[in-house]
Amino acid sequence: MTETSHTRLLSRKISDYCRIRFDPLFPPQEGARIRAFLLNLISCAESPPRKLRDYDWQEIGILCDLSDEAIRSAQTAIEPALDAIARNTKTAPKPAMIASRRLTKSQPHARERPLQLVTKSVSGWRGKLR
Repeated sequence: MTETSHTRLLSRKISDYCRIRFDPLFPPQEGARIRAFLLNLISCAESPPRKLRDYDWQEIGILCDLSDEAIRSAQTAIEPALDAIARNTKTAPKPAMIASRRLTKSQPHARERPLQLVTKSVSGWRGKLR
């Protein structure tokens, strides 16, 4: 996937945020795994895992290979970074989704739709089905 200047900027800001906020809280290996997880979300343009209206902390802990206790203690530090990534991925267009639009049974093909003729009457425009 090609990186735009916006994703490069966000990646750099998230990396700086991790260096400032995570390095004092975590051992170096855990901080590096969290940083890699967040940067992977940005590079793949994926939203963070969610459960209802909150983040799925259990899934995030599994993906970062952190214990339940470690992820619970780090939620307040990680959440701003996840919010920034979620805002970024919401506005990013997904070309694969646009190109793969499929017709469902409720949407007949254009040739199968009935034609509608529009005629001008005294009372205004009205449509007639053929």
